[in-house]
Amino acid sequence: LKVDISVDDGSRSFTFTSIALHLKASGGSENRQRRLAAVVLLEDYLRTTVNGSGNDKIMVVGDFNDTLGSGADVFAPLADAGLYTIQTEDRYNAGDISFIPSDVLLDHVVTTNAMDVELPGSTTIIPRLDMQMTGYVGQVSDHLPVIVRAPL
Repeated sequence: LKVDISVDDGSRSFTFTSIALHLKASGGSENRQRRLAAVVLLEDYLRTTVNGSGNDKIMVVGDFNDTLGSGADVFAPLADAGLYTIQTEDRYNAGDISFIPSDVLLDHVVTTNAMDVELPGSTTIIPRLDMQMTGYVGQVSDHLPVIVRAPL
């Protein structure tokens, strides 16, 4: 899913593209290779868009089905490109989770450097809604929301 979102806070305005993804689930080398292949294609698309005539303000959100630790190879195309910020890296390093059954952080937000310029002072949070709402996993999701909060 790809959607353009316009932001206007009265003093400035910009449009960015948000891309939602859900990469192949489950362990095993074949599934990991499928995730890596998808991220390689994603990074190629992002690089072509940023370096071309497309909107260079992009935010990728979704379930990467890998952690930044055990799935470092899956994230390598985005980490090594020098064009992106993995917004969830601090949350991963802090031990936060997004996938409740396994207590791991699988859901991530990646932004282009041009998008980062529009988000000064932003923070990434993962509210523990499962601890605030009885039956959250059964009634809502086994994933927690990942939010990039930016002062506008």
